[in-house]
Amino acid sequence: MDPEPKEKNSRQRILESACALFVNNGYHGTSTRDITNQIGLSPSTLYSHFKTKEEIFVAVLEIYHPWLIIPSAVENARGNNVDEIVRSAADGMLQEWDKQPDLIRLHLIESVEFRGRHLPELFDNTFKKMTEAVEIMIAANNELHSINVDILTRALLGLFFAYLMTDRYSEVQFRTGLGGNAFDYFTDAYLKGIASQSGIDSNKKDRKQE
Repeated sequence: MDPEPKEKNSRQRILESACALFVNNGYHGTSTRDITNQIGLSPSTLYSHFKTKEEIFVAVLEIYHPWLIIPSAVENARGNNVDEIVRSAADGMLQEWDKQPDLIRLHLIESVEFRGRHLPELFDNTFKKMTEAVEIMIAANNELHSINVDILTRALLGLFFAYLMTDRYSEVQFRTGLGGNAFDYFTDAYLKGIASQSGIDSNKKDRKQE
């Protein structure tokens, strides 16, 4: 019997268990024994995959950190213009976010317990994946060819970061009066900025409908 699938399965089980425990108890509140006890593995099996608990945490961040849903949402977005594509990406992102909203705690744990030590590399990886997704998106749509890749990448990341942290995660009810249309207002603001920087007439579609 090929041991490779079993090894991959045990590694994945360790990461799934660790992720759940980190989210619930924090990094320092979780031990490697907690992780192995939860899934019935021996400590030696865990250490055959990871040398330290921090190595496990970093591996969890690389898979489960909520930033990582943004590039995949953009990559899978569909539409005939930047407005439709951004809204499609937003819908996909929010659907994925709502499946596991507690994963934002990984970001907070890293920020507090590690003082953001791993965030620069994580952001670089996210930005790289996001840039690749945006390049594919622009290449596939003639209307987007005039848009600067870097501008659109930063705008989309800023849009999603802002919305997730101020509306989706925060328990504070911001007095915006926007209700359920909050994301539409976020999106409109960013789209106008993209249009002004890229020479796109953001009112073109509206005039066609008049």
